[in-house]
Amino acid sequence: MKIILSEKPNLRYQSNASFNPDEVRAKLPDPTGNDVVELLKKNTCFPETNGVTGTCFSGLNMSARIVLISGCSSGIGLATAVLLAKDAEKRFKVYATMRNMAKKGQLEEEGKDQLGDTLIIKQMDVCSDESVTMAVKDVMDTEGRIDILFNNAGVPLMSVFDCIPMDLAKETFDINFFGTLRLIQAVLPGMKARQSGHIINNTSTFAIIGTPFFEIYCASKFAVEGLTESLVPTLRQFNIRVTNINFHLTIFIPVDMVGALCSHFPSQCCSARFGELAAINNIGRTKRRAGSKKKKRRWAEVSQLFLCTLLEPGPVSSAVGECNAERTKNIDLTTADQKTRDIWQGLLGRIGGIFEEKVVLSPLEVADSVREIILSENTNFRFQPSKEFYSEEIAARFADATGYKSVDLISQKFCPE
Repeated sequence: MKIILSEKPNLRYQSNASFNPDEVRAKLPDPTGNDVVELLKKNTCFPETNGVTGTCFSGLNMSARIVLISGCSSGIGLATAVLLAKDAEKRFKVYATMRNMAKKGQLEEEGKDQLGDTLIIKQMDVCSDESVTMAVKDVMDTEGRIDILFNNAGVPLMSVFDCIPMDLAKETFDINFFGTLRLIQAVLPGMKARQSGHIINNTSTFAIIGTPFFEIYCASKFAVEGLTESLVPTLRQFNIRVTNINFHLTIFIPVDMVGALCSHFPSQCCSARFGELAAINNIGRTKRRAGSKKKKRRWAEVSQLFLCTLLEPGPVSSAVGECNAERTKNIDLTTADQKTRDIWQGLLGRIGGIFEEKVVLSPLEVADSVREIILSENTNFRFQPSKEFYSEEIAARFADATGYKSVDLISQKFCPE
């Protein structure tokens, strides 16, 4: 009732100001997203537990990390697959997937020297339960694990909201949201069993800032962010106590293998380098494996992390425009009212200035960001490669609990009076 009668209600209205107030305040001023997740972990029904504290291993798999990427026929997915597969230290083995294998030519050409070695191309349709299940099973049967999932597959949708057919809206959600959901559900059992892994979900700055004529696209990406953030408190029951949506497991390895571990893996997999053993405790502790008659070995506890990251790039110089034109070519804009059509036409005349060259990233620049996320010690829950695009709007959104500052800025840019 207050909202209806108010002359200017806030865009965001919390009727129960006493429910999760700390979490709400943490989310709005904190663009990294880390603070709200920490508070949710403490205050929901999933507090820190003292579950399984360790697993004894007779040895460690020092092979390359297994990376599964969706949407690799072009753009960010292709660039990331090639960049990781070409890693000089061969730290990654990439399974690059795409729906239409007829489009694999560019990927094969750019990664021709790595094909069959650190680059494997597979068919996978993220809109198909069966296809996703089969692709993940094939990788698991071959490698025994998936260390990193990069949910990259997605499609744009920019048009007049009033005219978008429901089938097109559903298709957008099926690819952008449900495709991400299918893959997470497919890889989680293996990651939970190992208590190790990294999930990177490619969303968008449009997943932070709602934007006119991108309404359906924004909604699908907002949904991915909500899904990702909501998963964390539950997943942290798997012995998690690290800041950046990191799933934390204490494992026991022989002390004489610590140096080899830390030299092979970056610090995000072994959170202390040899010589800075902040995460290696109880050096000298002895432990005998069950049934072993061999001499006792000295063991050390090492932190292993399970990470989850939202990648939020701005505009990228890829085939997005052509894809959007193809997807929207049959939309009848004449069914919209005249004022809305005028706003739409005005936006088309200014769109080049909004997406100016200095804020547009190349697919390779975003791929570099993905590699940085994977290799970084401390990656924020939210990672924005484009520091200039929507920077003022993002700052306003996270600083303003009413929600109007960012909306006003977007209105000035897309729908000026």
